[in-house]
Order: sequence, then structure tokens, then C-alpha cells
Amino acid sequence: MGILIVTCRTGHESICEEEIGNVLYEKDPGVTVRKTGYRDLLIVETSLPVEKMYQLVLSKEYAFVENVVPAELVIDLGEGVDKIVSMTEKLVGTDCYKIRVRSRGVRSISSEIYNRLVSRLGGRNCSGEKCLFIEIIGEKTYIGRGLCKPFLKPCSDYGEERV
Repeated sequence: MGILIVTCRTGHESICEEEIGNVLYEKDPGVTVRKTGYRDLLIVETSLPVEKMYQLVLSKEYAFVENVVPAELVIDLGEGVDKIVSMTEKLVGTDCYKIRVRSRGVRSISSEIYNRLVSRLGGRNCSGEKCLFIEIIGEKTYIGRGLCKPFLKPCSDYGEERV
């Protein structure tokens, strides 16, 4: 099963939910899009492999989807920081990524994970287009690799455009 973490434009969660759901419905009519309880943040699940889901989502244009993170690993937060860091290290291998850690619903853990990852990866916190995302949402940790640039970026006071 593939999982994506989707960030929506502020205040447009319902439209974003429909937008991302319609794109994936073509390939998997069983797609589920659920609200997380955190504003403008959705979790999308399908029977498709996460890589295929992510590539399909990247190939489309959106008005209300801001960013998409593919979740290659899902770890219960209760398993501890050591498990999160070691599993992330295995996923990364010898590749180089910008590291982005974001925590929702749990305080003070994102900096601990970030610092330990940087230490364990031997300074392979690189600049570039590829990011390693660690998204903590409540009691779950979602880890994946994707593009650093958001789908939408502000271009003027009157609207936004696709990157």
C-alpha cells in the first residue's frame, strides 16, 4: 500500500482532498483520502506502490495541493527515536539529501531526530533538489524521499503558480 502526505493551500482542505483524490482514482478506485486532524494536512492511501503514486501525482497540475511527501516508511513514534533514525539511515544508504523534519502534535522531537540524523549520516545533509522528509503526525512517523520544491509557490499578491 502506498501512502502520501499532502499539504493543502490554507483553508482549502476539502477542495485539495477532491483534487488529489481525483488524480489517483483513475489508477486506483479504492483510493482513500483522510483528514489528519491538523489543518490543511491529508493522508492519502492506495493499493499502488508509493513510487508509482508519487510519480503520477507529480505529473499533474494542481490549484490547491501545495506539497506531497511520499511515505516509504511508517514507524510508530512509540518505537523511539533510535528506531526512527536507524530505519531512516537504512533508507538513505549512501545517497545525499536535504533533511526536513516536521512534527505535528509532539513537541521537541523534531530537533532531536534532525541532530541525530545529521550526526549518523556523517554530514550528508546536502543541498540540492532531493529531500529526505520525516513527518511526525500524532503517534506516527512517515519517512520518504522526494522533491524539495513545493508544488505551489507565491508569485504575486493575486495568486499562486505551479513550480
